[in-house]
Amino acid sequence: MRSQLAGIELVAKQAEVVMPRASVRWIVGVWWTVATVVSLTAAMAVNPVWGQVVGPATLGITQWLVLRQHIPKAGWWILATTLGGVVALYLGSAVSFFTTSILWIGSGVVGGAVGGAILGLAQWLVLRRHVSQAGWWIAASAVALAVGAGWLVYLGIESAFTFDASMDLIQIIRWSGMGALSGAIGGAIKGGALVWLLRQPKQRDL
Repeated sequence: MRSQLAGIELVAKQAEVVMPRASVRWIVGVWWTVATVVSLTAAMAVNPVWGQVVGPATLGITQWLVLRQHIPKAGWWILATTLGGVVALYLGSAVSFFTTSILWIGSGVVGGAVGGAILGLAQWLVLRRHVSQAGWWIAASAVALAVGAGWLVYLGIESAFTFDASMDLIQIIRWSGMGALSGAIGGAIKGGALVWLLRQPKQRDL
């Protein structure tokens, strides 16, 4: 009897890891959005140029605080988001820069989509081990950054040519506010995608 109870308890614990309780699923998206807003606001408050380096690291850490409660070994998320985010920002900005004369502000949307797909691919390497249909995360990430950060990518390129290491209070408020708005839009899109994915855990051999 004791061994049977132990076996039932083990199965329950394994199921709990890959199948979050329905009562907490909806709040995951909310906290995910909050984490994204906090990290991007802080990064842009530092300044819009250095924020491109600081942002991915802070984003990975704040999102990890949410994700670690729902998937095991979530620490890899920090590394994936930091490295993938830096590559995504620079490649996305490069695409935006080289298309800006043709598409104007639309170049930021294209650059955001490219950067989002790259970031999503890096994060997919972590998610694919724990949820089925993880490939949709790449698409969600591309949409989130195109819609939520496309305009910010465009403004970031403009600021790179007028870089001022000492931002005044007005500039800090302006850039951090834009970071918060970008994080709210993109975070809500990816947060909704994450909730959907967590409802489809990857089956494990017990």
